[in-house]
Amino acid sequence: MAKNLKLEVKKAGFNADAWQNIMTGLQTPKDKGTYSEIANWTPLDENTCQSMYATDEAARKCAVLVPTDAVREGISWNMDETERHEEVIKYIDSEFRRLSVMEQLREAWIQANVYGGSIALMVVDDGSRKLSTPLKADRVKEFKALRVFNKHEVYIESSDIITDLSSEYYGEPLFYRYTPDIGVGDSKEIKIHRSRVLRFDGNELPRDLYVRNGYWHDSIYKALFEAIKNYSVVHETVASMVYDFQTPLYKIEGLSEALAQDEDELIVKKVQIAHLTKSINRALVLDAQDEFENISLGVSGISELVDLTIQRLVVGMRVPKTIFLGVSPSGLSGTGYSELINYYDNVKSMQQVKLRKGLELITDLIFEQDSAMDRPEGLVFNFNPLFQLDREAEQKARKLQADIDSIYIDKGVVSREEITESRFGHGNYNYETILDENLGERVPSSNPGESTATEGVKEQSVSPNELSQSKN
Repeated sequence: MAKNLKLEVKKAGFNADAWQNIMTGLQTPKDKGTYSEIANWTPLDENTCQSMYATDEAARKCAVLVPTDAVREGISWNMDETERHEEVIKYIDSEFRRLSVMEQLREAWIQANVYGGSIALMVVDDGSRKLSTPLKADRVKEFKALRVFNKHEVYIESSDIITDLSSEYYGEPLFYRYTPDIGVGDSKEIKIHRSRVLRFDGNELPRDLYVRNGYWHDSIYKALFEAIKNYSVVHETVASMVYDFQTPLYKIEGLSEALAQDEDELIVKKVQIAHLTKSINRALVLDAQDEFENISLGVSGISELVDLTIQRLVVGMRVPKTIFLGVSPSGLSGTGYSELINYYDNVKSMQQVKLRKGLELITDLIFEQDSAMDRPEGLVFNFNPLFQLDREAEQKARKLQADIDSIYIDKGVVSREEITESRFGHGNYNYETILDENLGERVPSSNPGESTATEGVKEQSVSPNELSQSKN
Protein backbone atom coordinates (compact mmCIF):
# COMPACT_ATOMS: atom_id res chain seq x y z
CA MET A 1 0.00 0.00 0.00
CA ALA A 2 2.81 2.36 0.85
CA LYS A 3 4.49 1.77 -2.50
CA ASN A 4 1.27 2.31 -4.41
CA LEU A 5 0.59 5.51 -2.47
CA LYS A 6 4.08 6.76 -3.19
CA LEU A 7 3.68 6.04 -6.90
CA GLU A 8 0.34 7.85 -6.98
CA VAL A 9 1.80 10.95 -5.34
CA LYS A 10 4.72 10.99 -7.75
CA LYS A 11 2.41 10.57 -10.75
CA ALA A 12 0.16 13.35 -9.53
CA GLY A 13 3.19 15.58 -9.19
CA PHE A 14 4.14 15.08 -12.86
CA ASN A 15 0.57 15.66 -14.00
CA ALA A 16 0.44 18.98 -12.16
CA ASP A 17 3.64 20.15 -13.87
CA ALA A 18 2.19 22.40 -16.61
CA TRP A 19 5.09 24.81 -17.24
CA GLN A 20 8.27 22.87 -16.55
CA ASN A 21 9.08 19.28 -17.37
CA ILE A 22 12.38 17.77 -16.26
CA MET A 23 11.87 14.71 -18.45
CA THR A 24 11.54 16.60 -21.74
CA GLY A 25 13.63 19.55 -20.63
CA LEU A 26 10.80 22.06 -21.22
CA GLN A 27 11.65 25.41 -19.55
CA THR A 28 14.74 23.92 -17.88
CA PRO A 29 18.42 24.59 -18.67
CA LYS A 30 18.15 21.74 -21.21
CA ASP A 31 15.58 23.74 -23.21
CA LYS A 32 17.41 25.84 -25.84
CA GLY A 33 14.50 28.23 -25.94
CA THR A 34 15.24 29.44 -22.42
CA TYR A 35 18.40 31.11 -23.69
CA SER A 36 16.51 33.32 -26.17
CA GLU A 37 16.05 36.88 -25.02
CA ILE A 38 15.19 40.23 -26.53
CA ALA A 39 18.15 42.34 -27.61
CA ASN A 40 18.61 45.80 -26.13
CA TRP A 41 17.57 48.63 -28.44
CA THR A 42 20.31 50.49 -30.27
CA PRO A 43 19.63 52.96 -33.10
CA LEU A 44 20.70 52.30 -36.67
CA ASP A 45 23.36 54.73 -37.82
CA GLU A 46 22.77 57.17 -40.67
CA ASN A 47 24.96 55.29 -43.15
CA THR A 48 23.13 51.99 -42.61
CA CYS A 49 19.72 53.60 -43.13
CA GLN A 50 20.95 55.51 -46.15
CA SER A 51 22.53 52.43 -47.74
CA MET A 52 19.45 50.28 -47.18
CA TYR A 53 17.24 52.88 -48.84
CA ALA A 54 19.63 53.41 -51.75
CA THR A 55 20.68 49.83 -52.55
CA ASP A 56 17.97 47.40 -51.43
CA GLU A 57 14.73 47.44 -53.43
CA ALA A 58 12.74 45.77 -50.64
CA ALA A 59 13.94 48.30 -48.05
CA ARG A 60 13.16 51.16 -50.39
CA LYS A 61 9.64 49.89 -50.96
CA CYS A 62 9.08 49.58 -47.21
CA ALA A 63 9.83 53.30 -46.83
CA VAL A 64 8.03 54.54 -49.94
CA LEU A 65 4.88 52.41 -50.21
CA VAL A 66 2.52 53.94 -47.61
CA PRO A 67 3.49 57.62 -48.16
CA THR A 68 3.04 57.19 -51.92
CA ASP A 69 -0.38 55.60 -51.53
CA ALA A 70 -1.39 58.28 -49.03
CA VAL A 71 -0.94 61.11 -51.57
CA ARG A 72 -1.75 59.11 -54.71
CA GLU A 73 -5.38 60.19 -55.13
CA GLY A 74 -4.98 63.71 -53.75
CA ILE A 75 -7.71 65.71 -52.02
CA SER A 76 -11.07 67.28 -52.93
CA TRP A 77 -12.23 70.70 -51.78
CA ASN A 78 -15.66 71.58 -50.39
CA MET A 79 -16.98 75.07 -49.68
CA ASP A 80 -20.16 77.05 -49.30
CA GLU A 81 -21.94 78.01 -52.51
CA THR A 82 -20.08 80.81 -54.29
CA GLU A 83 -19.93 82.16 -57.81
CA ARG A 84 -16.14 81.91 -57.63
CA HIS A 85 -16.18 78.18 -56.92
CA GLU A 86 -14.15 77.13 -59.97
CA GLU A 87 -11.83 80.13 -59.63
CA VAL A 88 -11.05 79.26 -56.01
CA ILE A 89 -10.36 75.61 -56.84
CA LYS A 90 -8.02 76.68 -59.67
CA TYR A 91 -6.16 79.02 -57.34
CA ILE A 92 -5.67 76.40 -54.64
CA ASP A 93 -4.53 73.77 -57.14
CA SER A 94 -2.07 76.17 -58.76
CA GLU A 95 -0.57 77.09 -55.37
CA PHE A 96 -0.28 73.44 -54.37
CA ARG A 97 1.52 72.72 -57.64
CA ARG A 98 3.79 75.75 -57.28
CA LEU A 99 4.85 74.67 -53.81
CA SER A 100 4.88 70.93 -54.72
CA VAL A 101 2.92 70.40 -51.51
CA MET A 102 2.02 66.74 -51.95
CA GLU A 103 5.46 65.82 -53.29
CA GLN A 104 7.25 67.56 -50.39
CA LEU A 105 5.01 66.05 -47.72
CA ARG A 106 5.49 62.63 -49.29
CA GLU A 107 9.27 63.15 -49.23
CA ALA A 108 9.19 64.26 -45.58
CA TRP A 109 7.19 61.15 -44.66
CA ILE A 110 9.64 58.90 -46.53
CA GLN A 111 12.65 60.54 -44.88
CA ALA A 112 11.01 60.00 -41.49
CA ASN A 113 10.52 56.32 -42.31
CA VAL A 114 14.14 55.93 -43.39
CA TYR A 115 15.91 57.90 -40.64
CA GLY A 116 13.32 58.09 -37.86
CA GLY A 117 12.28 61.71 -38.30
CA SER A 118 12.25 64.73 -40.58
CA ILE A 119 10.92 68.27 -40.84
CA ALA A 120 9.34 70.23 -43.68
CA LEU A 121 10.36 73.87 -43.29
CA MET A 122 7.72 76.35 -44.47
CA VAL A 123 9.70 79.17 -46.06
CA VAL A 124 7.41 82.19 -45.69
CA ASP A 125 7.89 85.93 -45.63
CA ASP A 126 6.02 87.10 -42.54
CA GLY A 127 8.12 90.20 -41.86
CA SER A 128 10.43 88.41 -39.42
CA ARG A 129 14.14 88.58 -40.14
CA LYS A 130 14.96 85.47 -38.13
CA LEU A 131 13.60 81.94 -38.35
CA SER A 132 13.97 81.62 -34.58
CA THR A 133 10.90 83.82 -34.04
CA PRO A 134 7.39 82.28 -34.02
CA LEU A 135 5.57 82.27 -37.34
CA LYS A 136 3.09 85.15 -37.66
CA ALA A 137 0.40 83.53 -39.79
CA ASP A 138 -1.67 86.72 -40.07
CA ARG A 139 1.30 88.68 -41.49
CA VAL A 140 2.35 86.33 -44.27
CA LYS A 141 3.25 88.23 -47.39
CA GLU A 142 4.38 85.26 -49.47
CA PHE A 143 4.64 81.50 -49.10
CA LYS A 144 7.87 80.78 -50.94
CA ALA A 145 8.67 77.09 -50.62
CA LEU A 146 8.77 73.89 -48.60
CA ARG A 147 12.18 72.43 -47.68
CA VAL A 148 12.62 68.89 -46.31
CA PHE A 149 15.43 67.91 -43.90
CA ASN A 150 15.94 64.53 -42.24
CA LYS A 151 16.79 64.19 -38.55
CA HIS A 152 20.52 63.94 -39.22
CA GLU A 153 20.49 67.36 -40.91
CA VAL A 154 18.96 69.15 -37.92
CA TYR A 155 20.00 69.12 -34.30
CA ILE A 156 17.95 69.37 -31.12
CA GLU A 157 19.47 70.60 -27.87
CA SER A 158 18.09 69.28 -24.60
CA SER A 159 17.76 72.87 -23.35
CA ASP A 160 15.28 73.55 -26.17
CA ILE A 161 12.82 70.88 -25.01
CA ILE A 162 9.50 72.25 -23.71
CA THR A 163 9.15 71.21 -20.05
CA ASP A 164 5.95 73.10 -19.21
CA LEU A 165 3.40 70.42 -18.27
CA SER A 166 0.52 72.71 -19.24
CA SER A 167 1.84 73.09 -22.80
CA GLU A 168 0.27 71.01 -25.56
CA TYR A 169 3.80 70.58 -26.92
CA TYR A 170 5.27 69.19 -23.69
CA GLY A 171 8.33 67.04 -24.38
CA GLU A 172 8.78 68.42 -27.91
CA PRO A 173 11.55 70.79 -29.06
CA LEU A 174 10.91 74.53 -29.23
CA PHE A 175 13.74 74.98 -31.75
CA TYR A 176 15.49 72.97 -34.45
CA ARG A 177 19.08 73.85 -35.35
CA TYR A 178 20.20 73.46 -38.95
CA THR A 179 23.72 73.90 -40.30
CA PRO A 180 23.83 74.24 -44.11
CA ASP A 181 26.18 71.75 -45.72
CA ILE A 182 26.03 72.42 -49.45
CA GLY A 183 29.71 73.21 -49.94
CA VAL A 184 29.25 76.95 -50.54
CA GLY A 185 30.66 79.61 -48.19
CA ASP A 186 30.80 79.42 -44.41
CA SER A 187 28.24 77.19 -42.71
CA LYS A 188 26.48 78.93 -39.85
CA GLU A 189 23.89 77.38 -37.58
CA ILE A 190 20.31 78.43 -38.27
CA LYS A 191 17.86 78.32 -35.39
CA ILE A 192 14.32 77.47 -36.50
CA HIS A 193 11.20 77.91 -34.37
CA ARG A 194 8.88 74.90 -34.16
CA SER A 195 5.92 76.87 -35.57
CA ARG A 196 7.72 77.13 -38.91
CA VAL A 197 8.11 73.40 -39.49
CA LEU A 198 5.92 70.36 -40.04
CA ARG A 199 7.40 67.45 -38.15
CA PHE A 200 7.23 63.81 -39.31
CA ASP A 201 8.23 60.85 -37.13
CA GLY A 202 9.09 57.22 -37.85
CA ASN A 203 8.20 54.31 -35.55
CA GLU A 204 7.24 55.61 -32.14
CA LEU A 205 9.64 54.90 -29.27
CA PRO A 206 8.98 54.83 -25.51
CA ARG A 207 9.77 58.14 -23.85
CA ASP A 208 13.15 57.14 -22.38
CA LEU A 209 14.37 55.78 -25.73
CA TYR A 210 12.97 58.87 -27.46
CA VAL A 211 15.15 61.02 -25.21
CA ARG A 212 18.20 58.78 -25.72
CA ASN A 213 17.67 59.05 -29.47
CA GLY A 214 18.08 62.81 -29.43
CA TYR A 215 14.33 63.54 -29.12
CA TRP A 216 13.53 61.65 -32.30
CA HIS A 217 11.64 58.43 -32.90
CA ASP A 218 12.97 55.37 -34.73
CA SER A 219 13.65 54.34 -38.31
CA ILE A 220 11.27 51.70 -39.63
CA TYR A 221 14.37 49.76 -40.69
CA LYS A 222 15.24 48.99 -37.06
CA ALA A 223 12.22 46.75 -36.52
CA LEU A 224 12.33 45.40 -40.08
CA PHE A 225 16.09 44.87 -40.29
CA GLU A 226 16.13 41.07 -39.91
CA ALA A 227 13.05 40.62 -42.10
CA ILE A 228 14.55 42.75 -44.90
CA LYS A 229 17.91 40.97 -44.59
CA ASN A 230 16.32 37.52 -44.71
CA TYR A 231 14.14 38.49 -47.66
CA SER A 232 17.12 39.75 -49.67
CA VAL A 233 19.49 36.92 -48.67
CA VAL A 234 17.00 34.18 -49.54
CA HIS A 235 16.25 35.73 -52.94
CA GLU A 236 19.94 36.22 -53.73
CA THR A 237 20.66 32.63 -52.66
CA VAL A 238 17.91 31.29 -54.90
CA ALA A 239 19.30 33.32 -57.81
CA SER A 240 22.80 31.95 -57.27
CA MET A 241 21.43 28.39 -57.19
CA VAL A 242 20.46 28.74 -60.85
CA TYR A 243 24.12 28.53 -61.83
CA ASP A 244 24.41 25.21 -60.00
CA PHE A 245 21.02 23.86 -61.01
CA GLN A 246 22.74 21.06 -62.94
CA THR A 247 26.15 19.85 -61.82
CA PRO A 248 28.15 17.79 -64.37
CA LEU A 249 29.67 14.60 -62.89
CA TYR A 250 32.68 12.97 -64.60
CA LYS A 251 33.73 9.45 -63.66
CA ILE A 252 37.26 9.15 -65.02
CA GLU A 253 39.12 5.87 -65.22
CA GLY A 254 42.42 6.03 -63.28
CA LEU A 255 41.69 9.38 -61.61
CA SER A 256 43.20 8.37 -58.25
CA GLU A 257 46.38 7.04 -59.83
CA ALA A 258 46.79 10.20 -61.93
CA LEU A 259 46.43 12.45 -58.90
CA ALA A 260 48.85 10.28 -56.91
CA GLN A 261 51.46 10.71 -59.68
CA ASP A 262 50.92 14.52 -59.84
CA GLU A 263 49.28 14.29 -63.26
CA ASP A 264 46.40 16.63 -62.29
CA GLU A 265 47.09 18.80 -65.36
CA LEU A 266 46.21 15.81 -67.52
CA ILE A 267 42.88 15.44 -65.73
CA VAL A 268 42.09 19.15 -66.13
CA LYS A 269 42.96 19.05 -69.81
CA LYS A 270 40.76 16.00 -70.32
CA VAL A 271 37.76 17.77 -68.77
CA GLN A 272 38.44 20.93 -70.80
CA ILE A 273 38.49 18.94 -74.03
CA ALA A 274 35.21 17.26 -73.08
CA HIS A 275 33.58 20.67 -72.47
CA LEU A 276 35.03 22.08 -75.67
CA THR A 277 33.72 19.27 -77.85
CA LYS A 278 30.31 19.54 -76.19
CA SER A 279 30.18 23.29 -76.89
CA ILE A 280 31.21 22.97 -80.55
CA ASN A 281 29.50 19.77 -81.66
CA ARG A 282 26.73 19.51 -79.05
CA ALA A 283 28.20 16.07 -78.42
CA LEU A 284 30.34 14.89 -75.54
CA VAL A 285 33.46 12.88 -76.40
CA LEU A 286 34.82 10.63 -73.62
CA ASP A 287 37.09 7.66 -73.26
CA ALA A 288 35.27 4.34 -73.35
CA GLN A 289 36.04 3.76 -69.69
CA ASP A 290 34.86 7.24 -68.58
CA GLU A 291 31.31 8.17 -67.60
CA PHE A 292 29.37 11.44 -67.51
CA GLU A 293 26.04 12.50 -66.02
CA ASN A 294 24.23 15.72 -64.95
CA ILE A 295 23.09 15.85 -61.34
CA SER A 296 20.08 18.14 -60.86
CA LEU A 297 19.92 20.26 -57.73
CA GLY A 298 16.92 19.51 -55.52
CA VAL A 299 14.71 22.58 -55.12
CA SER A 300 11.77 21.16 -53.19
CA GLY A 301 10.70 23.39 -50.31
CA ILE A 302 12.45 26.51 -51.64
CA SER A 303 9.17 28.13 -52.68
CA GLU A 304 7.78 27.72 -49.17
CA LEU A 305 10.99 29.14 -47.70
CA VAL A 306 10.81 32.22 -49.94
CA ASP A 307 7.15 32.69 -49.08
CA LEU A 308 7.94 32.61 -45.35
CA THR A 309 10.44 35.45 -45.71
CA ILE A 310 7.87 37.48 -47.64
CA GLN A 311 5.19 36.81 -45.03
CA ARG A 312 7.41 37.99 -42.19
CA LEU A 313 8.31 41.17 -44.05
CA VAL A 314 4.76 42.17 -44.98
CA VAL A 315 3.53 41.41 -41.45
CA GLY A 316 6.14 43.82 -40.10
CA MET A 317 5.12 46.43 -42.67
CA ARG A 318 1.40 45.84 -42.02
CA VAL A 319 0.62 45.68 -45.73
CA PRO A 320 -0.90 42.83 -47.78
CA LYS A 321 1.43 40.66 -49.80
CA THR A 322 -0.51 41.59 -52.94
CA ILE A 323 0.32 45.28 -52.39
CA PHE A 324 4.00 44.69 -51.61
CA LEU A 325 4.56 42.38 -54.59
CA GLY A 326 2.31 44.36 -56.93
CA VAL A 327 0.05 41.43 -57.84
CA SER A 328 -3.73 41.19 -57.97
CA PRO A 329 -5.66 39.32 -55.25
CA SER A 330 -7.01 35.92 -56.19
CA GLY A 331 -10.60 37.14 -56.12
CA LEU A 332 -12.74 39.95 -54.76
CA SER A 333 -14.75 37.44 -52.77
CA GLY A 334 -11.62 35.94 -51.21
CA THR A 335 -9.26 37.15 -48.53
CA GLY A 336 -7.41 39.39 -50.98
CA TYR A 337 -10.33 41.82 -51.04
CA SER A 338 -10.61 42.14 -47.26
CA GLU A 339 -6.83 42.60 -46.96
CA LEU A 340 -6.95 45.45 -49.47
CA ILE A 341 -9.81 47.14 -47.64
CA ASN A 342 -7.98 46.82 -44.31
CA TYR A 343 -4.80 48.22 -45.83
CA TYR A 344 -6.54 51.23 -47.38
CA ASP A 345 -8.37 51.88 -44.10
CA ASN A 346 -5.00 51.87 -42.35
CA VAL A 347 -3.57 54.34 -44.89
CA LYS A 348 -6.68 56.52 -44.47
CA SER A 349 -6.13 56.71 -40.71
CA MET A 350 -2.46 57.57 -41.25
CA GLN A 351 -3.47 60.37 -43.63
CA GLN A 352 -5.34 61.97 -40.74
CA VAL A 353 -2.36 61.61 -38.39
CA LYS A 354 0.50 62.48 -40.74
CA LEU A 355 -0.98 64.90 -43.29
CA ARG A 356 -4.19 66.64 -42.19
CA LYS A 357 -2.78 69.25 -39.78
CA GLY A 358 0.03 70.10 -42.14
CA LEU A 359 -2.30 70.51 -45.11
CA GLU A 360 -4.67 72.69 -43.08
CA LEU A 361 -1.83 74.98 -41.98
CA ILE A 362 -0.43 75.22 -45.50
CA THR A 363 -3.90 76.11 -46.83
CA ASP A 364 -4.29 78.82 -44.18
CA LEU A 365 -0.92 80.35 -45.10
CA ILE A 366 -1.72 80.25 -48.84
CA PHE A 367 -4.83 82.37 -48.27
CA GLU A 368 -2.94 84.78 -46.01
CA GLN A 369 -0.59 85.84 -48.82
CA ASP A 370 -0.83 89.41 -50.10
CA SER A 371 -1.68 88.16 -53.57
CA ALA A 372 -4.22 85.56 -52.38
CA MET A 373 -7.90 85.44 -53.18
CA ASP A 374 -10.45 85.91 -50.44
CA ARG A 375 -10.99 82.63 -48.66
CA PRO A 376 -14.53 81.33 -49.16
CA GLU A 377 -16.65 80.37 -46.18
CA GLY A 378 -16.66 76.74 -45.11
CA LEU A 379 -13.60 75.73 -47.16
CA VAL A 380 -12.56 72.21 -46.15
CA PHE A 381 -10.91 69.26 -47.86
CA ASN A 382 -11.33 65.49 -47.88
CA PHE A 383 -8.85 62.82 -48.91
CA ASN A 384 -10.04 61.08 -52.04
CA PRO A 385 -10.79 57.34 -51.69
CA LEU A 386 -7.80 55.08 -52.27
CA PHE A 387 -9.77 51.98 -53.21
CA GLN A 388 -11.13 52.15 -56.75
CA LEU A 389 -14.08 49.96 -57.68
CA ASP A 390 -14.43 48.43 -61.11
CA ARG A 391 -17.19 49.84 -63.32
CA GLU A 392 -19.81 47.21 -62.45
CA ALA A 393 -19.18 47.47 -58.69
CA GLU A 394 -19.16 51.27 -58.92
CA GLN A 395 -22.53 51.28 -60.67
CA LYS A 396 -24.03 49.02 -58.00
CA ALA A 397 -22.62 51.20 -55.22
CA ARG A 398 -24.03 54.36 -56.80
CA LYS A 399 -27.42 52.71 -57.31
CA LEU A 400 -27.55 51.78 -53.63
CA GLN A 401 -26.48 55.31 -52.64
CA ALA A 402 -29.18 56.79 -54.91
CA ASP A 403 -31.83 54.65 -53.19
CA ILE A 404 -30.66 55.85 -49.78
CA ASP A 405 -30.55 59.48 -50.95
CA SER A 406 -34.11 59.19 -52.27
CA ILE A 407 -35.36 58.01 -48.88
CA TYR A 408 -33.52 60.81 -47.07
CA ILE A 409 -35.03 63.42 -49.41
CA ASP A 410 -38.54 61.98 -49.07
CA LYS A 411 -38.24 62.00 -45.27
CA GLY A 412 -36.99 65.58 -45.26
CA VAL A 413 -33.61 64.70 -43.79
CA VAL A 414 -31.67 66.44 -46.58
CA SER A 415 -32.52 68.65 -49.55
CA ARG A 416 -32.13 67.80 -53.22
CA GLU A 417 -29.57 70.59 -53.55
CA GLU A 418 -27.46 69.14 -50.73
CA ILE A 419 -27.44 65.71 -52.37
CA THR A 420 -26.56 67.20 -55.77
CA GLU A 421 -23.73 69.27 -54.33
CA SER A 422 -22.42 66.43 -52.16
CA ARG A 423 -22.43 63.81 -54.92
CA PHE A 424 -21.42 65.81 -58.01
CA GLY A 425 -20.20 69.23 -56.89
CA HIS A 426 -16.52 68.43 -56.35
CA GLY A 427 -15.19 66.96 -59.58
CA ASN A 428 -15.38 63.30 -58.50
CA TYR A 429 -18.41 61.38 -57.29
CA ASN A 430 -18.50 61.61 -53.51
CA TYR A 431 -20.33 59.24 -51.15
CA GLU A 432 -20.08 61.58 -48.16
CA THR A 433 -23.12 63.79 -47.54
CA ILE A 434 -22.40 67.35 -46.43
CA LEU A 435 -25.28 69.29 -44.86
CA ASP A 436 -25.59 72.96 -45.77
CA GLU A 437 -28.56 75.08 -44.62
CA ASN A 438 -28.01 77.42 -47.58
CA LEU A 439 -28.56 74.70 -50.18
CA GLY A 440 -32.33 74.61 -50.66
CA GLU A 441 -35.16 73.91 -48.26
CA ARG A 442 -35.54 70.46 -46.81
CA VAL A 443 -38.82 68.77 -47.73
CA PRO A 444 -41.07 68.28 -44.67
CA SER A 445 -42.59 64.88 -44.08
CA SER A 446 -45.93 64.40 -45.90
CA ASN A 447 -47.36 62.19 -43.14
CA PRO A 448 -49.08 64.06 -40.31
CA GLY A 449 -47.64 63.59 -36.87
CA GLU A 450 -44.12 62.93 -38.10
CA SER A 451 -41.22 65.19 -37.22
CA THR A 452 -40.54 68.42 -39.07
CA ALA A 453 -37.63 68.84 -41.43
CA THR A 454 -35.41 70.34 -38.75
CA GLU A 455 -36.26 67.60 -36.29
CA GLY A 456 -35.70 65.04 -38.99
CA VAL A 457 -32.07 66.00 -39.32
CA LYS A 458 -31.54 65.15 -35.65
CA GLU A 459 -33.91 62.26 -35.06
CA GLN A 460 -35.15 60.70 -38.29
CA SER A 461 -33.56 57.39 -39.22
CA VAL A 462 -34.07 54.89 -42.01
CA SER A 463 -34.91 51.32 -41.05
CA PRO A 464 -33.48 48.29 -42.89
CA ASN A 465 -37.03 47.37 -44.00
CA GLU A 466 -37.48 50.75 -45.67
CA LEU A 467 -34.12 50.35 -47.43
CA SER A 468 -35.02 46.88 -48.70
CA GLN A 469 -38.47 48.07 -49.85
CA SER A 470 -36.93 51.00 -51.72
CA LYS A 471 -34.53 48.70 -53.55
CA ASN A 472 -37.34 46.30 -54.44
